Amino acid sequence: MSARMSQQGRGPDAIGWKGGRVLDAAGYTLLFMPDHPHAVGSYILEHRYVMEQVLGRYLETDNEVVHHKNGDITDNRPENLEVMTMGEHSRYHRLHPELKTNRRR
Repeated sequence: MSARMSQQGRGPDAIGWKGGRVLDAAGYTLLFMPDHPHAVGSYILEHRYVMEQVLGRYLETDNEVVHHKNGDITDNRPENLEVMTMGEHSRYHRLHPELKTNRRR
C-alpha cells in the first residue's frame, strides 16, 4: 500500500462517503457495518439487518433466509420480509416459478 493510500479515510472519513449504503452487483442494498458479527468485507445485506431488528436477534447465517414477499429485492420494509429456512425458500420458489425476483440487471 502506498503512503498516500494509507492516509485516505475509510468509512465515514472517506472522500466519497455516501452514508454507508451501496448496491451489490445483483441489486441488493448493503450497509457499512464493520462491527456486525456477520459482516463480509465490512458490509451486511440490508434486508437481513432489517429482519434482525424486527426479531431482536441475529439471524442464523447457515440456515435462515430473508424472503422478499413481493419479489422486489429493493423493498426492505419489514412488512415485505419473511424469515424462512433455506429448504422452505427453495421449495417456495420451486412451487411459484412465475414469481421471479426483481433484480437489477
